[in-house]
Amino acid sequence: GIRDDNTIFYQKITPPKSLHCTLIVPDYPLETAKAREVLPKTVSMSDAVYNISRTALLIDGLHRGDVAQIAQAMTDKLHQPYREPLIKGMKTISQKAAEAGALATVISGAGPTLLLVSDYELPAEKIAPVLQQLAINGRILSLKPSLVGAEVN
Repeated sequence: GIRDDNTIFYQKITPPKSLHCTLIVPDYPLETAKAREVLPKTVSMSDAVYNISRTALLIDGLHRGDVAQIAQAMTDKLHQPYREPLIKGMKTISQKAAEAGALATVISGAGPTLLLVSDYELPAEKIAPVLQQLAINGRILSLKPSLVGAEVN
C-alpha cells in the first residue's frame, strides 16, 4: 500500500494457488551491514528501469495468477549481482534448483537465505544433496504464501 497524508491506499492481491516458495536458510550469518556495504552508491538509469519494470510485471503476474511471470519479474540488477558473491554456492544452488523445477532463485532480504519460486512443491530431497555437496548446513522450508498476512503462533 501507499500513504498519502493520513490516507492509506492498498489493493489486496491473492497469490495464485499454485505459487510455492522454498526457503534455503543457511546456518551461517550474513551481517546486513556487510550486505549493504557491497551495494553501489549509485545505479544506472537502465538498471533502475529494469527493476521498476519488473515490479509492474510482478503485480500483474500476481493479479493474473501467472507463476512463470512472477518468477520472471523477480530478476534483479540493483542488489542481487552485488550480494551473490556473499552467498555460498548461490550459482550452483540456482542451477540445481532450476533443474528441480524452480522458476526463480533469489536472495531473500540481505541474505543468506534464498527463496525458490515454483508452481508446485519442490521436493526437499532434490535440494538437500546440493547443500550437502557444497557443505552448507541449514534448513529447507516449504511454504505457501500467506493469505492473511503475518501471524504470531
